[in-house]
Amino acid sequence: MCLRTSDLAATLREREVPAEVFQDVRILAAGISQAKIVAEVLRMKSGALFRGSYAMNVGAGAAIVARLADLGLATPAIREVDIHPVIVSPLGEGALALDALDVAE
Repeated sequence: MCLRTSDLAATLREREVPAEVFQDVRILAAGISQAKIVAEVLRMKSGALFRGSYAMNVGAGAAIVARLADLGLATPAIREVDIHPVIVSPLGEGALALDALDVAE
């Protein structure tokens, strides 16, 4: 997932298969709501991974994206944030960004 101050590009991939291989990438405008981020994730081809008997807390992952987008908009010196991976836990649990890299002026 990569965040820039002018746009937000979130990529989701299953295990080691890049989302680009499946053309399963969403580009979202910065400032988009957490609910809209969740809706976009669920619309992805891989969105089925987050529903049904293996329902995952997509809202917790979306909250990370929304907060970073807000931070990027509020802090012009931040040019880019790359987060990988984000671990999304089952419903009732949270999400965790394991690694992040930021580029600032």
